[in-house]
Amino acid sequence: MAEPSESRARRRAGGWKAARRARRAVQIACFAAFIYLLFAALQRHDAHPWADLFFRFDPLAAFGTMLAARAWLPDLSLALVTVVGAIVLGRVWCGWICPLGTLLGWLRFRSARRAAKRLPPRLRSVKYMILVALSVMAAFGSLTLMVLDPISLLTRTATTSLVPGFTYAVTELERVAVGWPALAPTVTRLDGAVRGTLLPQIQPRFGQAVALFLVFLAVVLLNALADRFWCRYLCPLG
Repeated sequence: MAEPSESRARRRAGGWKAARRARRAVQIACFAAFIYLLFAALQRHDAHPWADLFFRFDPLAAFGTMLAARAWLPDLSLALVTVVGAIVLGRVWCGWICPLGTLLGWLRFRSARRAAKRLPPRLRSVKYMILVALSVMAAFGSLTLMVLDPISLLTRTATTSLVPGFTYAVTELERVAVGWPALAPTVTRLDGAVRGTLLPQIQPRFGQAVALFLVFLAVVLLNALADRFWCRYLCPLG
C-alpha cells in the first residue's frame, strides 16, 4: 500500500529540520574550535600544535602554498580530505565548517533578499577570476592574494585587528574603572584572571590592522546585497 503523500511530505520536512539542526550544531562546534585555537595560539609563547588545524584542511591554502614553494608539503595533505568530501558530499566545507561562512550566515541584513534579485548571474564568475589571479601570483612565488582565502582573512583580521582592538578597549575601561575605589579590587581580580589567558599581557600593534579590518568590514557589509555575498560571488575557495 502506497504511503500517503501528506505523510511523505511530513517525513521529508522532519528530515530537513533534523539536517538543519545538525548543520547548525556542526557550524557552532567548528566556529567555537576556531576561536579556541585562535586564542590558544595567541597566548602561548611556543607554537600551539593545532593552531593551524583549519589551514591544514584548507585546499586553497594548500594549493597556493605548494605552488609557491614548488614542493609537496605533507602537513597540508589533509586538504585532500576536504576535496574528496566536496566531491562526495558537495559543499560541506563552505556550508558546515568554514568559520567565515558561518559568521556571514549569522550576520544577515533584511535588505539582502530583495537586493539579491537585482544582481547579475555573471557576477559569480568573479570568484574564478580571483582564483586565477591568486594561482598566477602563487606560481611566481607571491602569496599576497592569499589574504582572500577565507581562513587566512578571518585569522589575520582577528589577530591583527579585532583582538588588539578588543584588548585596547578592555584595558581602557579597566583604567577608568580602577579610578573608583569601590570597583578597583573587583577590576584587579578580573584582570588577573583574564590577562594572559583571554587577553595578552602586552597590547599588540600591527601595521596592517586597519587595511585588514576594512577588507573584513567590506566582506560583512556586502551581505546587504545578498546573504553570504562573499561566499556566493567572491570567495576563491568556494
